[in-house]
Amino acid sequence: MDEAAGGIVWDDRGVSEHHAVDSEEDLAEELQEFVYGTITVLVAIGAINGQKLTSGRNAIVIILGTALATWLAHTFAAVIGIHVRERRPVTRQETVTEFRRSWRVVTAAFPATVACLLAELGVFSLRFALGASIVMGVIALIIVAIFAATRSSFTGWGVVAYAAGATSIGLLIVAIEIAIHH
Repeated sequence: MDEAAGGIVWDDRGVSEHHAVDSEEDLAEELQEFVYGTITVLVAIGAINGQKLTSGRNAIVIILGTALATWLAHTFAAVIGIHVRERRPVTRQETVTEFRRSWRVVTAAFPATVACLLAELGVFSLRFALGASIVMGVIALIIVAIFAATRSSFTGWGVVAYAAGATSIGLLIVAIEIAIHH
């Protein structure tokens, strides 16, 4: 950091520390929501596997419906959190911001939705689409965990251990949900 101007510290690229912290916070929230959405999709797929679905269309409705409901619930909870934490009404802009931040919950459902759409079009079976969706979800959890561990300056073995642990926690959540629904 080179110089302070107006209480803001700027780096060599002209980026303020405040902006860097906001960017880090945004990245953390986006990844947090994506992980939450990925686990939600894996839970929905687990519930679907316990049913006798006959079409990819039905699976899409369940997966996207679950993701959208989770997005709305998560946004609502975040808005309530702001209201309680700051002891004031939440503005329309803050509500819109929370909807935008939570959107990653829904984007996590896109790979499974595409797989089920391909099954509906007869490219492959619904069973294959759901299995592939589970594999894609687990890979997404592993990638996010590796990314997080790498940014935290873990050693090589630390990254592997963190990725394994984080992915195991996600899969444990899915297993609990599946056990409840079956």
